[in-house]
Amino acid sequence: MPITLITGPANAGKAELVMDAVRRHLAHGAEPLLVVPTRADADHYLRELAGDGAAMGVRVERFAGLIGEAVARAGVSKPVLGGAQRERVLEMMALRAGVARSPGALRALGELVAELQVRRVTPAAFSKALSSWADADGAGAVRAEHPGGPTPWGAPEGAHPEGRGQAGTLGRVFAEYRDTLEQIGRVDGEQRAVRALDELRRRPALWGGTPVLVYGFDDLTHLQLDAIETLGRVVDAQVTVSLSYEPGRTAFAGRAASFHALEPLAAEHRALA
Repeated sequence: MPITLITGPANAGKAELVMDAVRRHLAHGAEPLLVVPTRADADHYLRELAGDGAAMGVRVERFAGLIGEAVARAGVSKPVLGGAQRERVLEMMALRAGVARSPGALRALGELVAELQVRRVTPAAFSKALSSWADADGAGAVRAEHPGGPTPWGAPEGAHPEGRGQAGTLGRVFAEYRDTLEQIGRVDGEQRAVRALDELRRRPALWGGTPVLVYGFDDLTHLQLDAIETLGRVVDAQVTVSLSYEPGRTAFAGRAASFHALEPLAAEHRALA
């Protein structure tokens, strides 16, 4: 089924179009899934649907709920590493690698690992890219943003004259993290989501045709865009996406990447004034 993209500024009528689409799906006997950014949004739209008698048959979830549904339908059952466990694993990796273990450095490491998982980057590919980066840009490639004192990703400043050592350290941390998860029989949240989406791509019938409507997001992450593309273009579900965006306006410049990722996927684009 085609992806429908709805764009426009605030108060342009995007919500009305999305809710009309929800009601059409219900009228045709479908059980749509409405995806919104916050729990407060979910409560609000459930009340709105209940007010006109349309709440039965509709599920309103945050994006984590959509991913959870994909995980359930794809049959991904491997235990997930919890947030506290993940922090301990990353801290252990940092300790072994001699990485500075400040809260900020560990948080940045966690964000990097999550992004690598979502983008399906293997440890080997990551290490190769880091090595190429260090070769191309020299010592400043790895250390430029951390002048003076210990760097987050390796030994003290100046310990690696060519920058390659610190790049290698970061690559080893990621590889060891992946190996540790394999050894303890766990996946992290990003791995679980990616495995579910990949399984749905291989076996589209697992999704069952449930329509999905994504509303209220100012911007979308790589994982969210991946889920939209998987369901709308590969699984062949009916997907409607509403995005606050107008071309040429400075206020929407930060959302341009999401718009330009979605526009080629959409069979229909409704741009509201």
